[in-house]
Amino acid sequence: MIRVHSLRDLIQEQYYPDVFKVLVCCLLLNRCRGETVRRVVDDLFLKFPNASSMAQASVGELTDVLRPLGFQNQRAKRLVEFARAFLGEWKDVRELPGVGDYAADCYRILFLEELGDDPPEDHALTDYWILAKAGMWPEGGWS
Repeated sequence: MIRVHSLRDLIQEQYYPDVFKVLVCCLLLNRCRGETVRRVVDDLFLKFPNASSMAQASVGELTDVLRPLGFQNQRAKRLVEFARAFLGEWKDVRELPGVGDYAADCYRILFLEELGDDPPEDHALTDYWILAKAGMWPEGGWS
């Protein structure tokens, strides 16, 4: 696995190498600014620290935590659905509910270390991709 710490200070870096938490961060970033997600993500993971606890959560419990992000009812339902699927069998991260291009690219780069020929669409992930392609993944991360 890549040891991640960049000058971008992505939310996902805070929870790496926990695949579940990194992907949840990606899902929360959908149609939401990073600063807003930062305000709720610690509370979310305090209440629901893993896929099992989130899969068993009520939509109402999650809605309360997710309210500052907007679309809290949809987000809550999707996170429960995602957590349940995450606990099951899956081979490709795209099989999981809510995982789009951004989450799939993040997973591919950070966990599979598959860079491919084409950069991701997201500018921050593109920065990771460019540095990784140049072999600039120092063991201790970027300082």
